[in-house]
Amino acid sequence: MVQRLLYKRFYGHGFSFSLVPLGNVELPGPLTMSYPDSVGKVTTGNRTTLVHWNSNMQYWEISSKTCTHLTAEEQEMYDPNTQTMTVKVCSTYNVEPRPAESRQKRSLHPAYFSRETMFILADTAASIYNSPPSLISIKDVNILEDSGIVKYQLEATDEEGDTIKFKLQDKTFNLGGATLSSDGL
Repeated sequence: MVQRLLYKRFYGHGFSFSLVPLGNVELPGPLTMSYPDSVGKVTTGNRTTLVHWNSNMQYWEISSKTCTHLTAEEQEMYDPNTQTMTVKVCSTYNVEPRPAESRQKRSLHPAYFSRETMFILADTAASIYNSPPSLISIKDVNILEDSGIVKYQLEATDEEGDTIKFKLQDKTFNLGGATLSSDGL
């Protein structure tokens, strides 16, 4: 199982290790890890990514995304001279935030590394995989002329489980009219 950001991007790994803080005491700040990386922060092709097993969520997730209170530039830094990637790691046991929680509230006291964690240097695709949704409802709907209004529920599925919202591209019609709600009705 992998986090949504790793879906269809995970090609395998070359090196794995575990870290345990002494006494399982939370570190006073982010854990900084560096590893050799010859390609850096590329957006195409493949790259090396530090990932860890989040046993609360039961999936592998990208370790550099654990310090949500830091900017992306602070979370992951590449040095082309030494061909080294440096990643800051915070809590590796977080759960997905609830929508009602505000980002500001969560970042007042960030959680830092405090428990045994399995890490791997993974070979991953540089870009996030995102397939288009597929319409699964019947595509042809017929009505007799002047017989009234047709209400029809559109249904679609998304391979990654993303939320699907519907909308009309063009609201100009030669004959009749159409409306569409974001939920497909």
